[in-house]
Amino acid sequence: MELKANTVLRESGEETEFSSRWEVLELLQSTRYRNSYLARSLRDDLTDHRVTLTVCRYEKRLLTNENYVENVRRRLLHEAEMLTLPLNFLPEPVDFFTCKNTQEKFGGKSGKMLRGIEPVLITETFAGEPLDVLIGREKRLPEERALRLGLRLCDLLIDLHRWRVLAYELRAEDILVDASDHDRIWVASCANYQKSDEGGVVVRDALVVPLTDFGFAAPEVEEGRASLDRRSDIYSLGALVLYLLTGIKARDHRTGEQPARSAIESFSAETQAFLGRCLSNGPKDRFPDAKAARSALSKAITRFQGSGALRASKKVRRALSPSSMSVRHSSTPAPYKPRSAIFDLVKIVLLPVLLPFIILRWLLLDVSNRRR
Repeated sequence: MELKANTVLRESGEETEFSSRWEVLELLQSTRYRNSYLARSLRDDLTDHRVTLTVCRYEKRLLTNENYVENVRRRLLHEAEMLTLPLNFLPEPVDFFTCKNTQEKFGGKSGKMLRGIEPVLITETFAGEPLDVLIGREKRLPEERALRLGLRLCDLLIDLHRWRVLAYELRAEDILVDASDHDRIWVASCANYQKSDEGGVVVRDALVVPLTDFGFAAPEVEEGRASLDRRSDIYSLGALVLYLLTGIKARDHRTGEQPARSAIESFSAETQAFLGRCLSNGPKDRFPDAKAARSALSKAITRFQGSGALRASKKVRRALSPSSMSVRHSSTPAPYKPRSAIFDLVKIVLLPVLLPFIILRWLLLDVSNRRR
């Protein structure tokens, strides 16, 4: 399947289900297994409605491998299934359908018939830049910004784990960050997400089409160990934060239990401790869950809030003590209080009733003073 900008999407010379529904405007992102495009609706009742249209992307050299083609298609089918879950940070699904593919050639390369049902995923479009593109341009992020993005990634994992889903691997190309919206993050692809049991464990045999280069995956993911759990996501979290801080992938810098110290020694002790624990080779040595990781990351960020808090405190008037309020009252008019006015009105109304008692009390006190 080949998509071209500014053309109505169609299938090698024949009309398809969505040839009359969507027009491709531009390529948004191209990864190893998918292409995402900005498209607009051609329906009269949804004129100019912009969406993200995602289809499979195949490597030409593997087109003759029927298992490969089927796995790429199943990956997009699985992603559509994940989007039906009430997960945050993911775009809203708009439509999902399949169309017939009868191409005999793909990109000029002869091979077996690329037949079958092509999945097409339509989601609401969103702004953002993939983290790998951001790091490719910036090389590395300031420590504070990287840690704040780490907090958002913790929130993502907390939400996934609440719904019994594992990220399997947080990939830089799958996470979009919108710098214009306080670094809000979106998940461009959730095809690697895996369902887990109540304890957060995924049995290796139950994995659904995980495709990865293991750049941010835990050692047990890469080694294909018997089972995975939420602590595998904690490693991936640390790997992505390390990438934001240094531009280095943890897999390329893994030495023993921690990343090479030279890569992180310039950061705060709290940040080093966070990375060291997340990136421990043994799951038992990592944070037990995303909430614990978030708590540690929040402590690491507090060192950046100190100077900001001091500057802010100068703009806030200090609270006065009870003794100082009387001094201030003598020089500054007290603000109007509706409650005081009500009490004054009550006193005026009751004055005729209370006046005889006040006079009698005054006389008794005067007689008492004379006797003394």
